[in-house]
Amino acid sequence: PFNVNSLALAAACAAVKDTEYLEEGRRLNESGMLQLQEGFRELGLGWIPSKGNFICVDLGQVAAPVFQGLLREGVIVRPVANYGMPNHLR
Repeated sequence: PFNVNSLALAAACAAVKDTEYLEEGRRLNESGMLQLQEGFRELGLGWIPSKGNFICVDLGQVAAPVFQGLLREGVIVRPVANYGMPNHLR
């Protein structure tokens, strides 16, 4: 949902060349993903496994009210009802 400007593009190009930075990013992503999965497990929620920097969680109910509540708190997630998954957020 966000446009990429030329400064962000230049930063991304520099970051790709920094293998130490990339490895740290991979490690942090994996750690965060494990933390999210453990939280979902404790809450009894399902999710779609992901190797990316996002995860799609099944809330077990229509996700739109949760999406709106998170947005009011400044937490940006993506509803995926338009993909036929009204109970999921990504």
